[in-house]
Amino acid sequence: MHSVVLNEKIASLDNCVLYLLRQASIHKSACFVHSYCLFSYFEPELLICSLSVAVSIQLTLMLAFIGLGLGATIEFKDVIRCIKDKRLAVFTGAATQFGLMPLIAYIFIKIFSIRSENAIGLILVACAPGGVTSNLLTYYSLGDVALSITMSAVSTLLSFGFLPFLVFIYLENALDITGIKIPYDSIALSLLTLIAPAALGVCIRSRTEKYALYVEKMGSIVGLVFLAAAFIHALVTNIHLFRQTFGIWFSSMTLQIIGSFFGYLCAWSLKLTNKDKRTIAIEAGLQNVTLIIAMIQLSFPKDERETILVCVYIYSLAFIWNSLFIVLLFRFYLSPRDPEAPLEADNVKNKPSQDGIHLEAKANPTSEVTKGNNHSTHYS
Repeated sequence: MHSVVLNEKIASLDNCVLYLLRQASIHKSACFVHSYCLFSYFEPELLICSLSVAVSIQLTLMLAFIGLGLGATIEFKDVIRCIKDKRLAVFTGAATQFGLMPLIAYIFIKIFSIRSENAIGLILVACAPGGVTSNLLTYYSLGDVALSITMSAVSTLLSFGFLPFLVFIYLENALDITGIKIPYDSIALSLLTLIAPAALGVCIRSRTEKYALYVEKMGSIVGLVFLAAAFIHALVTNIHLFRQTFGIWFSSMTLQIIGSFFGYLCAWSLKLTNKDKRTIAIEAGLQNVTLIIAMIQLSFPKDERETILVCVYIYSLAFIWNSLFIVLLFRFYLSPRDPEAPLEADNVKNKPSQDGIHLEAKANPTSEVTKGNNHSTHYS
């Protein structure tokens, strides 16, 4: 009897880990799958349990290290600046994320007559807050990393209230679906994983900029490896998704792009800076899928989960090429159009050139000509 209960607990734990890892932010590797099958064949219960926990911890640490590297790119004054001077940008991002994204998903459901089992996943993805991955893409897009981290933290905090409210509006009221459980512990864990590593990175930069640069580079490299592994995993494990209908595919695949477009449009209409526009666009379209998978895991029986998770998986798969397109567009097309910051302009102006003459003096060559003319007049 004890063995049966232990088997059920291990199966439940491992099932939960598999679902939590199957999204764009946290993915299990192929090596883990093969090892899992091998160990399951010999039925070493404790080893399977330990392996699942170990992989979960390893991937969580990877996200935490990415957050550490991103935190090392900013200073305390950047965080204070966001809190004091960029409240409009933070509000715009939150309004787009919790206001427009669920509405867009609901419009898709009505246009394509998506059945309720699939609609649950699409609505829940649209209601989710941001996470570490949006901060990483902001870094690659030359956006405002401090603002991105602030917005992710604020949206995660707001999700304690907005998630139940949006579930009531769109699922319980509009689609007559009940029984959704809010994973408050997962929300708290997401908030901790987001804030703690970033805060440590900020502390490292405040103490020594040299080591902060090393941490930043390592975090960037880990982020690239992370996204590459996510892409390979998504292609290998989600082939069955290509059999879904056009409406499900179009809705799930374009949700991020449309959300980012409206986020950028809102920021542009408010005349925010170019960096803020890019940051809000990324934050608005990119959702914390891990949180949604945890909600579905808690709320529905096993035989219903696969159908509900279809839109979640397609969104996660499309996240790879959507994010690549957004980063390339922002980094190589829009960011070169940024006006030069006043502080950088002053630094360039006062920086000495190679021959020791200040650029400010070079910018006014008439003074040298006048001086030469005075000399020639004197000697004549």
